[in-house]
Amino acid sequence: SKAINLLLQGKVRMAVTARDFKHAELQNLKDRKQFPISVRIGYDGLALIQNTANTDSCISVKDIKKILTGEVTHWNQIYPGSDKGEITVAFDNRRSSTVHYVEDSILGGKPITSPNVFAVNKTADVVTYVEKHKGAIGIIGSNWLNDQRDSTNLTFRKEVRPMAVSKLAVANV
Repeated sequence: SKAINLLLQGKVRMAVTARDFKHAELQNLKDRKQFPISVRIGYDGLALIQNTANTDSCISVKDIKKILTGEVTHWNQIYPGSDKGEITVAFDNRRSSTVHYVEDSILGGKPITSPNVFAVNKTADVVTYVEKHKGAIGIIGSNWLNDQRDSTNLTFRKEVRPMAVSKLAVANV
């Protein structure tokens, strides 16, 4: 966001970002007779992580949306009988591409409105937060899942566990 804002303000001529222009940003540049070119140079995936004590390991996109809008705030609203309490969701940074992607793709361009969703300063802080809070979900780049001690990148970090995400209305594995 900062890089694109600098471009929109005319303070830089080129920006390398983790997302493409939003419609309004692109229109702003075109209105000023500037015609930017976007080139994708890489992809990453998102991962939802949870505390290792949380046994509710699969969640639906529909339920994620309900959490992000504040319609669902406790685990037992999704999984009756769950004792994990309140759901909190941590992002790496409130202006990150992760937040933008979730707002665009899951919430249809609308902002996150749940008071249980917040941002820390960096991805490592998301992992630490989830590790310490049994009801937390962290949303991070999937590259952060791998245990750095494993050069084959086949082992997940031990501190947290990835969640399976289902496109079905009711999540099951």
